[in-house]
Amino acid sequence: MTKTKNVNKAVAFTIKQYVPNYTATTEWINNNLGKPGLVLLDVRTEPEFLGKIRPFQEKRAGHLPGAINVPRESFLTQESHFKPAEEVQALLAQHGVTPDSEIVVYDTAGVRSAFVTMLLRYSGFTKSQSYDEGFQAWAGDPELPLVKP
Repeated sequence: MTKTKNVNKAVAFTIKQYVPNYTATTEWINNNLGKPGLVLLDVRTEPEFLGKIRPFQEKRAGHLPGAINVPRESFLTQESHFKPAEEVQALLAQHGVTPDSEIVVYDTAGVRSAFVTMLLRYSGFTKSQSYDEGFQAWAGDPELPLVKP
């Protein structure tokens, strides 16, 4: 039996258009905490949100002030497919979030939040942004406010 090894070749990749309003920064969030209509959507698991676990050894536990928790898995079907736009809208409506809401989605390091932000934009939530620095960056700064368990 002969074993072959697939080798992927490097390719050049160019981002044709960077859209800065797709991401929120730590500074922007801190300056806008408490802003009427701003939704901080924490898509980590409930134990992470409540500060019961810190799977990535974050410096502090808890969540951003005023954040609501809708775990990433809530946006998936049982088959792990994206939920349809109508179901995403209904899910967030349970938390008072509408398609015209200004939303900052965050998780620990930006992976889950990017996924959910993309789905939200597809579902009509055009003012949604991903906090790609994530909770890990926020929790790492002792000067930033945090809701502790």
